[in-house]
Amino acid sequence: MTALQELDLSTNYLTGTIPPQLANLGNLQSLNLGYNGFTDIGLVLGGRIPASFAKLAKLRMLMLEHNALTGTLPELCSSRMQLEAISLRNNLLTGPATQFGDCRLTALDISDNYFTGLLPVPRSRNSTSWLSLQVYRANNNFFEGTLPQFAFGEAPMLAALVLGGNSLTGSLPVSWTLLPWLTVVEASNNDLSGTLPWQLAFQSKLSVLDLRNNTQLSGSISPLWRFTVGLSILDLGYTSISGPLPGVSRADFKSGGTASLHVCSGNASGFGRLSSLESASIADTLMSAWCGGAEPQDGGSYQECTSIDDALPWYLTVDSRAWQLPEAESNFSNNDNMRCPTIYQDMFCNRNGTPQQYETSERPLWAISPSYYHYLGCQCTSGFTARR
Repeated sequence: MTALQELDLSTNYLTGTIPPQLANLGNLQSLNLGYNGFTDIGLVLGGRIPASFAKLAKLRMLMLEHNALTGTLPELCSSRMQLEAISLRNNLLTGPATQFGDCRLTALDISDNYFTGLLPVPRSRNSTSWLSLQVYRANNNFFEGTLPQFAFGEAPMLAALVLGGNSLTGSLPVSWTLLPWLTVVEASNNDLSGTLPWQLAFQSKLSVLDLRNNTQLSGSISPLWRFTVGLSILDLGYTSISGPLPGVSRADFKSGGTASLHVCSGNASGFGRLSSLESASIADTLMSAWCGGAEPQDGGSYQECTSIDDALPWYLTVDSRAWQLPEAESNFSNNDNMRCPTIYQDMFCNRNGTPQQYETSERPLWAISPSYYHYLGCQCTSGFTARR
């Protein structure tokens, strides 16, 4: 057994605790004890991670996810260890996790635990620990402090940054523009503030941006976000972002005010250039259409919209056959006495730089509160009447 290099006992019904004698397998490179936490039938693998694991000098992969492990972490990132991939997801682990800043990792998943303190980051200047890190998941813990700043060359391969469901504060770091492979940013359900940095719009590989439920996140959406052409999921719901969606209005486009040849160029295009978009949400924000292209007047009022086409950007449309009961808006109304049409994106800019319609089955769904389009197109439910 001392020559054993890989041990996979995942997805079984193991119970009790992890035997510390596993550390006697000096040639072990991969240990997978994941998915042995069947709490619904009372069979769980629990207890602490053995401190003896510090002796596994050749261990490269440690998979202990979906169990009922408790307590604080033993030393897993000593200079004699070679861990590259760690998954402790969905356990009951507590205490700090900063030691992972010293591991030479390709993947780190410590999500769905009870870790506290600061997020793990490289702990020394010019550190090379995370040169190969590609996946960093620390969501649904009790981490505090600010989002990690990354110096040039500190995490050049990082693709997925999942930090939602903590108590993180501060603003989105502009230094994330130094992460050329950044594909997923999920920082929802925190206490982030500041604005949405326009510099992040030039992250060519960014596919998922989820910042929902950061109620202090403010500012407006820069027209430069039209350059994030790989974006597939955008969620800014339940924030304090304000202003309109970028792009000329649907009414202006339909009337010929902005010719088809020009709507896909410059600020007129807005999110119409994001042909990879699958879903988007600006629900329960402070965003509101500036009808007729007018900015807010004194006192916070807006130019009166004449139609929903005047309020929506050119790439969005109404499906009057698909009604929805809008969710309550914390800043406006509980919306429980109306129904509103569903908003879809029906047009995008193709590779030739001209507007093109989506196939009906491929249209991205947008979650937009009716206050954005000034409740135009909404109808009162039975027993209620409209009033101004």
